[in-house]
Amino acid sequence: MISLDRFILLSLAERLQYVFKHGSVLFNKTDKHHTIKLYLVDNLYVEVWFHIVKNKIEKVVALNDEQVLIHYGELIDISGFLN
Repeated sequence: MISLDRFILLSLAERLQYVFKHGSVLFNKTDKHHTIKLYLVDNLYVEVWFHIVKNKIEKVVALNDEQVLIHYGELIDISGFLN
């Protein structure tokens, strides 16, 4: 398991390799120029930003719980927890 401090010190290529090897995709979304995938990697949430036109991964970013709720809260189905 990798810590947030250690993850952010990795190069872009190393972060991407770690995410693909150890992560599970939770959500996909798109904006005008990107496909963005949210992964759960060990105990970290990580976004991978793929630029559609440039055909390349631009960034791999770790998010905290609050950021995940802000950006993905509307996509999370909590109906099973309400009863």
